[in-house]
Amino acid sequence: MIDAQPIVTASVQYRIGALGYLHVPELGSANRALHDQRNALLWIQEFIGGFGGDSRNVTLFGESAGSISICSQMLFAPPLSGPLFRRVVLMSGVLGASVAPEPVGDAEIVYERFLTKLGIEERGEAGLERLRGVDVEEIVRVTAEFTDGGAMFKTVQDADWFGEDDELVTWDRFPEMIGRCEWVDEIVLGITSYEVIDLLNYL
Repeated sequence: MIDAQPIVTASVQYRIGALGYLHVPELGSANRALHDQRNALLWIQEFIGGFGGDSRNVTLFGESAGSISICSQMLFAPPLSGPLFRRVVLMSGVLGASVAPEPVGDAEIVYERFLTKLGIEERGEAGLERLRGVDVEEIVRVTAEFTDGGAMFKTVQDADWFGEDDELVTWDRFPEMIGRCEWVDEIVLGITSYEVIDLLNYL
């Protein structure tokens, strides 16, 4: 039976908050969190065989932000060596209007607001240099204050991730774009709160 076969599970760690999503005025600075995830998937392709796994049969699963991240990974073309995963399980989260990648101009406004929150008055290269000198624990603390105040760090419409049509990566086009992801063979989509409802009905 298929469901009786053993599986190998790998947990992916990546930078979050400002450390993962703050778009600074520096080449290659966008979407660090997604690149962290991408590097983990590349690692799995190279090494999972040593743990008894099959690099040609990788399933990604995640909940909420993890599920949204998987959607973003589906919009990044696979390397020439082949797809990094073949199946996905999306739990309680997909790319939509409230979490769509934002234009670079909006991300720059968030960056300047974050500098102000840190007490950094300089802008441009001077502001970035001051930011580099801030202790990481202070960045984490201010990130919490920043998001508690209603601000949100989002992925950015960056050509390095989304390709030449990056400005067209809008929430209303996600079904079409994910539908073109032909290298993903199967998708399971659900809402985890229904699991609790089913359990209560069973009890």
